[in-house]
Amino acid sequence: MTAALELLSRGHEVTLYEASDSLGGTLKFSEKVAFKKDLRKFKDYLVDQVMKSDVKVKLNTQADSAMLNGSGSDIVIAAWVLRPLFPPSPVLMGTMSLRLWIPMAGKRAWAMKLLCWEAGRSAVRRRSIWGVMGKRVTLLEMRDGILMDASQTHKDEMIYEIGNCENVNVITSAMCTGINRDSVAYAGPEGDEIIISTPQVVLSAGMKAASDKAEELRAGLDCDFYAIGDCQKIGTVESATKSA
Repeated sequence: MTAALELLSRGHEVTLYEASDSLGGTLKFSEKVAFKKDLRKFKDYLVDQVMKSDVKVKLNTQADSAMLNGSGSDIVIAAWVLRPLFPPSPVLMGTMSLRLWIPMAGKRAWAMKLLCWEAGRSAVRRRSIWGVMGKRVTLLEMRDGILMDASQTHKDEMIYEIGNCENVNVITSAMCTGINRDSVAYAGPEGDEIIISTPQVVLSAGMKAASDKAEELRAGLDCDFYAIGDCQKIGTVESATKSA
């Protein structure tokens, strides 16, 4: 949305293709998280600016090279959202209920105890929601601290939320070694294996840039192509906005 507004301000005719039924991308999760009101306001501001501008918005439209080549476009800019990483298959040894946390999904899990694979920003954010909902949560982090890649402002905010949830247990320096039917095994800092009983697991092993998808589109286009935001590399809302 930022790129569309910037191009419009420079005198270009701009068409914005959105695969879903609304604008906002990954930031849509902020609509469901009370303490993300500032991020929600930023998302709503961008949506409002786009919708009242001369940018042509096409919702429910998955753009491909054939469509774009036929549109007469001189330049195509891709800004797909990040995609979730999945852990190595040998780790998944059982058939227990398994979920892969995608930030914009906005779904609830009803198990009374949840366990996360890795405590990145998405995992910690989701943990906060479940903690507030009264779920008993164990959060595994393979590094020696949580939110190590987050901005200081975001980190302080999330640490504060964690401190307010008595039913959340955070375990750091924990490498998950196996997920069975009714338990999860992990190696502690001394290498000893520890098993936690749990009826459900939520995987949040991080995200990856959609660079391969961008390159696939580039190969089929007859015009200039640029990738911005999460199509380039994993970053923050700030870095993605600046790249536009």
